[in-house]
Amino acid sequence: MRSNIIASNMKLRRSRALKVACIVLFVLNIIGNLLFKGVLSILTGDIIEKAGGFESDLEAFDNISMLDCVAISLSLMQVLSLTLAIIITIHISYERKCGIDSFILARGFSKGHLYVGKIYEISVISLVLYISYVLGSVISGAVLWHGDITGEMILGFVKMFIITAIMYLAVSYIFMAIAININNGGIAITLNIIVAIIISAVITAIDKNINGDEAAVRCYYIFTAIEQFTYLEITIKEIFTSILNAIVYGGMAVLIGSNIYKKS
Repeated sequence: MRSNIIASNMKLRRSRALKVACIVLFVLNIIGNLLFKGVLSILTGDIIEKAGGFESDLEAFDNISMLDCVAISLSLMQVLSLTLAIIITIHISYERKCGIDSFILARGFSKGHLYVGKIYEISVISLVLYISYVLGSVISGAVLWHGDITGEMILGFVKMFIITAIMYLAVSYIFMAIAININNGGIAITLNIIVAIIISAVITAIDKNINGDEAAVRCYYIFTAIEQFTYLEITIKEIFTSILNAIVYGGMAVLIGSNIYKKS
């Protein structure tokens, strides 16, 4: 197992797709924050008033801090989820196409061992992309926004960072379960996008239509739940709900995905 981990680490360090994805996420975050800052700089009290607001509304953005910026970026889960869906599927499809999986099985390892090895690799990929995404937000937020940062905000950021990382790990196991059991990479990517983006949009639309701003349903579908818990004032109940989401969805993905794979 140790030799497999070493081999996995070497493969991931050489992965061009992973490096490119990290750079893309990092740059997209910076561009997004620059655009957000630019829009706020262009806005005037007159424009806000004509749009039905008040001139004082613009002042609400005066004290945005670097940590607020990270929370806003993490709430845009479609960006990171879409990237994870594509990179994870490419990684699994490439190893299958190049015969790496067949080579490992030929050495006497079972499909169960192979699946566990994939979980390790996908976990590393997910966390590396997640950290790259957050890092881009932290750096651009530190440059563009200079609001006050309190000890309570730092604690809230730490909780949000850990919880969101756990939820994205669970999401990555869902993408992996789909990708490893579907031989066609294009179909696997399409299904992952449907699960992450299309179904999320449908659930959000139905939930908003029935319950308004209250996330009665969204907080129980992991892809829509992520954006419900990405803010600095997260409560104990929300922490419990988010971790429960990750355990249920991540656990089901590993259990179902591995059983289907071992029987294939």
